Amino acid sequence: MATNKELKEFIDHGIEIAEKLLNENKYVDALKASKEILEVDPNNRNAKKILEKSLEAAEKEKQEIFKRNFPTMKDLYKKGDYITAIEIGKKLKQISISSKLIRLISKCEKRLHENELK
Repeated sequence: MATNKELKEFIDHGIEIAEKLLNENKYVDALKASKEILEVDPNNRNAKKILEKSLEAAEKEKQEIFKRNFPTMKDLYKKGDYITAIEIGKKLKQISISSKLIRLISKCEKRLHENELK
C-alpha cells in the first residue's frame, strides 16, 4: 500500500505530465492522465481542470477539422468525385454528425449509384 507521501508524489507528477500533454495539444493523452489522477484522488481540482480543458480543446479541434473538410467534400460532390467525397464524409461522420453531412453523403451515394446504373 502506498504511503501518503508516495500518493502525493504520484499525483503531483501526474498533474505535471497532464499539463504538459495539454500544452502540447495531446488532448486524448491529457484526458487519460487526468483520469488516472482522479481515480486516485477523485476531488483533485487540478486534474478536473485539465480534464475539462482537454475535453473543450478536443471538441474545438473536431469542429475545426469539420469546418476545414466539409467544403472540400462539397467541392468534390460538385465535381462528380462522389467516391472521394463519400470517403471524406465517412471520416467526418466519426468526429461530428450533422444533418447537412448526412444529406451530402446521401446525395453522393445516390449520384454514385445513378452513375453505376448508366
